[in-house]
Amino acid sequence: MMNDPALQTQIHLLQEQVASLQQALEQTRQALEQSRRENTILRQKLDALARRFFGKKSEQLNAAPMELLLSGLVDSAVSQEKKEPPARPAPRTSPSASQRIRTPDHLEVVRQVIEPELVLAEPDQWKKIGEEISRRLA
Repeated sequence: MMNDPALQTQIHLLQEQVASLQQALEQTRQALEQSRRENTILRQKLDALARRFFGKKSEQLNAAPMELLLSGLVDSAVSQEKKEPPARPAPRTSPSASQRIRTPDHLEVVRQVIEPELVLAEPDQWKKIGEEISRRLA
């Protein structure tokens, strides 16, 4: 029965199909791995951009809403992988009185206020939103 040529042909076709499917599976695995690497790189770039955009002098970005936003983009297989907890920024401490720069008492303090002519012409039309103070020894 094993010598039947139709059976031999069918076995040969099935072996070719198995080999073809194994090759397709390997290509799919490589594509998946490449996508995961690209995803990791893009997440790192996004984190760096968020740190730059929402840095120390701006509001801090909370990672939870960002991860919630990105969770819809991640395949369920990737989300099941073991994830490291997000790195927490070091708590900020305000500089103590001893760390602040003080102007020595014997030095003259010159205060210079720079206001544009447009503001001086119509001060009621403008709103002060901040100021910048700089110290310089002359």
